[in-house]
Amino acid sequence: MTTRVDKAGAIRPGLYNLYLSEPADRTRHHDGMIVHADRDGVYQQVGKTMVVHELAQFGRVPEPGRNASIRYKEQQAQVDVVAAAKRGKGVVR
Repeated sequence: MTTRVDKAGAIRPGLYNLYLSEPADRTRHHDGMIVHADRDGVYQQVGKTMVVHELAQFGRVPEPGRNASIRYKEQQAQVDVVAAAKRGKGVVR
C-alpha cells in the first residue's frame, strides 16, 4: 500500500488512476498536464479526467510534467507545449 507520495518535477503529488483513463477523442483538442508516458500511451490530465493517447500517434513523446495542447491532424498527434501560468501568493495588500 502506498503511504507517501513525493513531488515528481512539475507534477503535483498524488495518486493518479491511469487505469480509469478514457481514450482520446481525435475530433477535439485536449489541454492539460502530461502525467505519464509508457509503451501503452501518453496519459494526460484534462480537467478532472484522465485521457490516454496512443503512443504510435506521436512523432516525439511529450515530456511528463508539461502542460500541453494535443490535437489530431491526419491521424498524427500535434503537440503544442503551453507555458504554465505562474501562481502568485494571492491577494496583495
